[in-house]
This record gives sequence, C-alpha cells and structure tokens, in this order.
Amino acid sequence: MHRTASEITATDRGTTPADRLAYSVAEAAAVVGISERRLWDRIRQRKIASYREGTRRLISRSALEAYVAAREAEAA
Repeated sequence: MHRTASEITATDRGTTPADRLAYSVAEAAAVVGISERRLWDRIRQRKIASYREGTRRLISRSALEAYVAAREAEAA
C-alpha cells in the first residue's frame, strides 16, 4: 500500500512525536487533536506561530504548547 507524505508518521521515520522540535501541519494537528483545516485557520489568524523550511510549513513544539496554554487560559 502506498502512503502519501502526510500519512507517514514520525514513528515511521524512527522518532516519536515527543522527540521532535517541529511538526508538519498534519502532524501538529494530530498532536493538538484538531483538524488540519482548523490548524491552518489558526496559522492564518496568527494564533499559532509557524515558519517555512523550503517548501514546508512547520510548527514548533513550543508554539503548540503556547497555543494550548492560551486556549486553557481563555477557558478558565
């Protein structure tokens, strides 16, 4: 079975998500537990920081942690 790049997980590459400093949009969405579309919306709204590495859009682990912390603070 052939998988697309977005279907290949960090575990397939020999690392666990916790070992990584940055994630693709698909990986970051899975880590946070939201859809890729919602993650793209948050990137466009500048609620989640991201950067380009070549042609790839990456989100750092710290940016995801900051986003989750901000959402928790809003809910409190």
